[in-house]
Amino acid sequence: MGKKRKSFDEFISDNMLTILIGIFTVSVIIAVVPAIIYKIYFNGTIVANHLNWGTFGDYIGGTLNPIFGFFALVAILLTIVLQNRELKLTRDDMKKQSFENTFFQMLRIHNDILNSIDLSKKIGTNMSGPPAFSTTSGRDCFVTFLSRLKNEYRNTVIDSEDMQGGIKDDNLFKRTVKGKADELELIQNGYTKFWGDNKHELGHYFRYLFNVFKFVKDSDIVDKEKYTGIVKAQLSDQELALLFYNCITEHGRDNFYPMVNDYHLIDNMPSSLLFNKYHVGLYEKKAYKTNKEMIELYDELGDLGE
Repeated sequence: MGKKRKSFDEFISDNMLTILIGIFTVSVIIAVVPAIIYKIYFNGTIVANHLNWGTFGDYIGGTLNPIFGFFALVAILLTIVLQNRELKLTRDDMKKQSFENTFFQMLRIHNDILNSIDLSKKIGTNMSGPPAFSTTSGRDCFVTFLSRLKNEYRNTVIDSEDMQGGIKDDNLFKRTVKGKADELELIQNGYTKFWGDNKHELGHYFRYLFNVFKFVKDSDIVDKEKYTGIVKAQLSDQELALLFYNCITEHGRDNFYPMVNDYHLIDNMPSSLLFNKYHVGLYEKKAYKTNKEMIELYDELGDLGE
């Protein structure tokens, strides 16, 4: 790919010193040349007659004034070009600052939403009072959420394949799937049950997370992956895994799934959090970007196909 061509104002700004030296040099040459020509053709010598000096001045002025006037016009135009570029850079800086202010404010709100999530679990009965509960809050809740989703997926697999004795994690991971459509249906069925029990905690979380990424995607900012990377860096492994499965169901397939692929949103997800190793093929390879273990697994198993 060739280098990007500079705009005219960028060229002027980058070469301003050279241009000014060139104008100055040309001006000096032009100022000297008429005097040399006058001397050659009219055998000019220094005289005391002021009338002759007046005639010579009229000659020099008539010759040089239009030329210097032209250079003055060029200088004014160059000034206008540079001012326009400075205004553009200022507008770009203000636009970027406005974007970043909104972006980081959205991140703070998303973290507030995350921290507001809490799960309570009954741990026993207090004989002298109400039951005792343990509470999990914020990011720690996603360990529980992912475990719940995995159990719902496991139950769906057991029901669909009539596994009376159940299925352990290792066998669940290695299980050979029938095809993409069938596997997506199993995931969807498990996720539907999971979502019905947990949407009151996760609905706001996923809606706002989607809008953070969409805000970056729809912006005019150049380095979008810089900002999506900032968001990704704040997500735990369990959040990434839950995002992985959310976006291949009806809750994220149409809108969120393309952004996962385009901005490599799951490139930090450990392959050990996949419920089944073949699930790696439910996304495009580019979604994993620099995730070596996911890419190796993808190369081994390939796209899940239809």
